[in-house]
Amino acid sequence: MILIGKSMSLYIILAQRLMAQKPTFLQNKLDVVVFFCSTGVFETRVTQEPDWAMRLTEEELFLFDSNKEVVQPAHFWRRYLIPIVMAASPNSECTEWAQNMAVTKWYMRPMLLKEFLIAAQFQSAKMNETALEHFYTKYGPNARRAYHRCNDPDGLDAHVQDVRSKLHGETLRSVITEYSAADGNHDSVSHSVMLITAGPMRSSFRSGFISHDVFQLAREKYKSDKDQKIIHLFLLLNSQRTTRASAGYIFEDSMHRILKKGA
Repeated sequence: MILIGKSMSLYIILAQRLMAQKPTFLQNKLDVVVFFCSTGVFETRVTQEPDWAMRLTEEELFLFDSNKEVVQPAHFWRRYLIPIVMAASPNSECTEWAQNMAVTKWYMRPMLLKEFLIAAQFQSAKMNETALEHFYTKYGPNARRAYHRCNDPDGLDAHVQDVRSKLHGETLRSVITEYSAADGNHDSVSHSVMLITAGPMRSSFRSGFISHDVFQLAREKYKSDKDQKIIHLFLLLNSQRTTRASAGYIFEDSMHRILKKGA
């Protein structure tokens, strides 16, 4: 999931390797790779397969921070022994490069409130901690959106209106389907509405609404549904293993009216 602290997880790994004096590569910009080693930090442009890549071993580590500027590592990295740790959104655009490779996938849990507030201290603008805590509690761990909205007096109202505009039936249906398969391509919607997070074990995942308040906004959206589209959405939620829990709540009032004896 985007904006829940993926980059910070790589920086923690980087810090641990620096303390252990282990050579590490980091890429978070297009065509630019930074190399950390015992003799210093070196930045190099890599626009094509470099000659020195042949000398890479399992002792080094390549950290890749997927973002809008650079989505996935160049395919030539696959040919070398160097292990790759990638932090990315769980969608096919980011993970296509690793197809047919033996990879271990872990799903990340979003930042805790304490971590969320600590991360805000590294922003260029001073942040209002009370406003950030309010945003986190009501609208989820979307760090970038929170840092942007909380410095605007009308930011929270604007965020609520933005969320409401993204709760249209077909859009929500697509997001639910994709997120049930851990393939969240609706970035503009998912940042505010849905969340993929780790399941009971980090190798599994679950998905659902990003916060209770967003869940309530969705309930309000379909509470007065006249075309009974809500039935189809309920069945869709209920059919997906990772969103089944949400089905039992978001349409509870409507289903009590639809089904006999409120079953």
